[in-house]
Amino acid sequence: MHTADLKECIFQCNLFDSFGACNWLAFYYSGRDENCHLFRDGSVTDWLSSCAVIGQPTILDKCPDDGPCSRFARTACARTSNAEGATTQSEYEECLAHCKEQDGIDFMTHVTHDNTCNCYANFTQQCGVTLAAVNASIEEFDECKSAER
Repeated sequence: MHTADLKECIFQCNLFDSFGACNWLAFYYSGRDENCHLFRDGSVTDWLSSCAVIGQPTILDKCPDDGPCSRFARTACARTSNAEGATTQSEYEECLAHCKEQDGIDFMTHVTHDNTCNCYANFTQQCGVTLAAVNASIEEFDECKSAER
């Protein structure tokens, strides 16, 4: 369906959930007329498990599984800053710990297929898709987004 913005897409998912037809959503910021995709099956976690590159701010600990930020993810992201250097870290958590040890680093990414760990200072990115679980709110999204910095 087409919605004016993420807030309206979240509203639609929560409405469709009232009759069991939405468990999570994907909102596309551009390039699609039908920019709000509602899903009854699967989860945000299922979608993210297929990603080749995953990352997070180093100034935050991993979001608690039951916290409001765990209901959101951004994907289809293009990094607009360069990595400070790459290392090989076999696990995501090892990469996060490595980057947290470096001065001035505020974001990390882990490439799953070759275990490349990238640490970034003054990280910026543009993301094309936001994923949200049912019963999320735009206020929670805004709070989580601002907590990244």
